Amino acid sequence: MAVLTTMPGVPAIGVPLGETLAESTGWSIESVMIVLAASYSTYLLPYQAPPILIGAQLGGIPWRSLVWFTFVFALLSIVVIFPFHYLWLLLIGVLA
Repeated sequence: MAVLTTMPGVPAIGVPLGETLAESTGWSIESVMIVLAASYSTYLLPYQAPPILIGAQLGGIPWRSLVWFTFVFALLSIVVIFPFHYLWLLLIGVLA
C-alpha cells in the first residue's frame, strides 16, 4: 500500500483494513497494527516521504542520488530491520 501512496497515506489505508487483515492472517488486530508500523520506515522512492523530498529539493540533492539512497535504505530495512522486528515481536509475545 505504501508504495502507491505517501507515508501519511499508510494509516489512512491500513487502519480501516486492520480487522480484515487480522481475520485473513489469524493475528490479533494489535499485531496487525504493530506490523503495519514497520512499513512507515520503508519507502522505495523519495515521493513517499514528503519531508525527505522537500529537504532534498532545498539542499539541491540530485534526483538520482536521492532515489539511490531511498532504494538502498528500503533494501536494508527489508533485509535487516524486518527480521529483527519479527523476532522482537515473537520474543515479547505479540505474534505468539
